[in-house]
Amino acid sequence: MSSYDIEAIRAQVRAKMKKGKDPSEFRAPKVDEGKTVKYRFYILPPLQEGDVCNEGKSVCERSMDLFAISNGAHYIDNKRIGCPRIINEEDCAICEYAFDLLAEIDGTTVEGKKRRSEIGKALLPGQYHLVNLYFPKIDLNPEEVRDKVLWFNAPKTVVDIWLECLYRDDDGGDPDDKLAFGVFFDECNASQFQLEIVKDGQMNSYKKSKFIGDKRPIIIDKAGKKIDSRIAEILAKRHNLWEKMPEVNPEECARVAAALSGRAAAKAAPSGGFDHDEDATGAEEAQESAPVTKPAAAAKPAAAAKPAAAAKPAAAAKPAAAKPVTKPAAAAAKPAAAAAKPATKPAAAKPAPKEEVVEEAVEEAVEEEAVEEEAVEELSGEIPAEEEAVEEVVEEAVEEAAAEEAGDDVDGEVDRLLDELNS
Repeated sequence: MSSYDIEAIRAQVRAKMKKGKDPSEFRAPKVDEGKTVKYRFYILPPLQEGDVCNEGKSVCERSMDLFAISNGAHYIDNKRIGCPRIINEEDCAICEYAFDLLAEIDGTTVEGKKRRSEIGKALLPGQYHLVNLYFPKIDLNPEEVRDKVLWFNAPKTVVDIWLECLYRDDDGGDPDDKLAFGVFFDECNASQFQLEIVKDGQMNSYKKSKFIGDKRPIIIDKAGKKIDSRIAEILAKRHNLWEKMPEVNPEECARVAAALSGRAAAKAAPSGGFDHDEDATGAEEAQESAPVTKPAAAAKPAAAAKPAAAAKPAAAAKPAAAKPVTKPAAAAAKPAAAAAKPATKPAAAKPAPKEEVVEEAVEEAVEEEAVEEEAVEELSGEIPAEEEAVEEVVEEAVEEAAAEEAGDDVDGEVDRLLDELNS
């Protein structure tokens, strides 16, 4: 027997090369046109501090507040960058750069709508939710997942279905079409979920997914009684989801935003072959026409601060503890001069307040991309309307990039986008 730890070596290779699929991760396969792929699984309960994970190979260092952990990442230059706004409710320079671009584009034209959609897809993160799943040993499940515990970075479409169940008070009253309701992740009284995947355009669609059957223990004997020892074994196979979170580095986000801004300015600048006066004039015009970006250290004026979301009726209320991303109040106190726009900006480009412009932009992009979904509260609660719409627009695009990280040319897409913005 070799003295080397093969799993440790594989983990090091994956980290070094930043390629390769984690064998403990479940990723929904890309589905061909006209085909339907189904999986059935149980969502396992949240980890608590001190829980043994991955059959004793890890110990959970902190408790999960809910059954899933929200996270999100940017995909720029073929690199995955954790979004501080989504993960830690902190300012994110990349998001701010994208919001500024969105706010400056006239969305009343077809071209403006197209450019706003492209900005969302190229620069903004989607929001995902890390969960542990148990795939029962049934014929419907492929052999490679049967009787396994895998972790899943679930997209918003799927999580919305889970939340509808969580906030439902009864089974709907139809004995022929009972609806799952309440807690679905109790290992002794769980609801089995069917993930149904079809192709919608160029992407997967999960809208037909649903809970199946009555609640039951995740493992039972022939008499229908739970098997405590087997349930304990399954729970011990859960993965430490905190270790699967994207790395968050606000300084890296600031560097990327500055690089994007500099790249845009460089593309807008004139080429050589001018005398001194012509070159100076061209440089001034390029500065005036370049996309306005706010450095990470600069803060928004008080007028741009996002208001707190209004409370919804009690029936739709969500736990406030997990509320995604609102801008810190301190941001409103930043000097107005730092955020001022150039005086030479054309009057025709005068935008509405940023929140309004962003909201209008992404609503139009949603219609264009045909990916609009019913509005369901996020995992943690209510979020500002324009940010929710942005996340819906880019969710599928980010998912596709995540599934094909090695082959996506996001750098080329950003370059093309910046070319268009400065043309």
